[in-house]
Amino acid sequence: MIMKKPGKFFVAMLAVCFLYIGLVTVLPHKASAAAGPSSVGYVDYGLLVSQHPDMPKANEALKAEQEK
Repeated sequence: MIMKKPGKFFVAMLAVCFLYIGLVTVLPHKASAAAGPSSVGYVDYGLLVSQHPDMPKANEALKAEQEK
């Protein structure tokens, strides 16, 4: 029976493969937990920039540009 209609069998198997791939990609997967807090920390860029040695000079240049 299968050997008489190889075209229909091939189409049916192709449809089953696409259905399986579609279900595997659409169904929700198990969610992984987020990583725990790192011991490295974080960078406060505002504080870092405000402590730069050229910050007063940059503030003066900014004020001069704003006054123009």
